[in-house]
Amino acid sequence: MELIIIDGLAGALSALIGFFLANRFVNREEKPQLHLIIVIVFLAAGSQIIPAIVNPQIRAMRAASELKTFLDSDPLFKGVLEDFPELREPLEDRLTEAMVTGDRTVSVRAGQEILGKVFPRYLVKAPDDEVRRFGETQLSVLKALQPNGDRCFRFTNPAVDGAIVPTDEEGRLDSADAVRAVVAAARENPIEETTEDGQLLMEAVSADMYDVYGDEMEILANPSGADVDRARYYEILIAVYDGVLALPEHESASVLRTMMGSR
Repeated sequence: MELIIIDGLAGALSALIGFFLANRFVNREEKPQLHLIIVIVFLAAGSQIIPAIVNPQIRAMRAASELKTFLDSDPLFKGVLEDFPELREPLEDRLTEAMVTGDRTVSVRAGQEILGKVFPRYLVKAPDDEVRRFGETQLSVLKALQPNGDRCFRFTNPAVDGAIVPTDEEGRLDSADAVRAVVAAARENPIEETTEDGQLLMEAVSADMYDVYGDEMEILANPSGADVDRARYYEILIAVYDGVLALPEHESASVLRTMMGSR
């Protein structure tokens, strides 16, 4: 509503300015057409220029208010910010930018860069079933993105070419639900120390992958390399996820924790 009011005031103000300048420099009786043209030009220009300057400020103020309500009510963000209050300011800054500019990839990268740093701490405490579900969801998104190599690569490596926002069909909502479930379960029902050695299990999976792909496995360690074969990269990454999820639930969960850097 306030944006509509701003637009209306901008038009009125522009018309007044145009009318004043027209009266100041043009004799209305002698050159009525020129007088009218000046008024119309200022009306049209001002109704575009003034909102372009003012509306982002209004959106910024509204975004800050809406964002605070969201962060304090959304179970995921509310829980994370209670555990890590130092993340609030950088998260608010980035999400406000996304709301003001309308660039959704800003919010995606904010989640990856800010929340991604603490997510492994929840993954290590979450029950095996939720950790495995998270891995299965990630694999499902990768496979949905696989036909589009560029999107698949950017989903797993946002720092290289920029983030993407998966569509609902590609599993965006399922992925978000899996992350929420991991955080909620870790906070409400944390597990005791796992008895499985995720590193040893990961090495066993890696050995199987090396039998298939050989030295090409090294591609996973350097996705930003100039000559990286992106199609091969996500083919191998998907194969690794498949290998991990072929393990029993408690073993696959332990490996996923290791893959996410939680141990």
